[in-house]
Amino acid sequence: MAYDIPGRDERFTGRTERRDGMTVTDQPFFVSVRVDTLDEAQRYWDVLAEDASVIEPLAASAWSAGFGMLTDRFGVTWSVDVTSAPAT
Repeated sequence: MAYDIPGRDERFTGRTERRDGMTVTDQPFFVSVRVDTLDEAQRYWDVLAEDASVIEPLAASAWSAGFGMLTDRFGVTWSVDVTSAPAT
């Protein structure tokens, strides 16, 4: 569950990046969306990516058929991934 902070008009500050396969951040929290299919992940990604800063593009990874991370236009960092393993 997540909710806004009444009276807060400014964006969250801080930066998140991927460096050598690790996430480096000073953000206070991330929001994670985990889905069963790559198509479903892509639908969420397409909406969240509008005016966002992409940290890691949505793509297959060693642990998932799809993983991506971005900071949305409000300054919230999202992680989107697929529960299934990548195709071999």
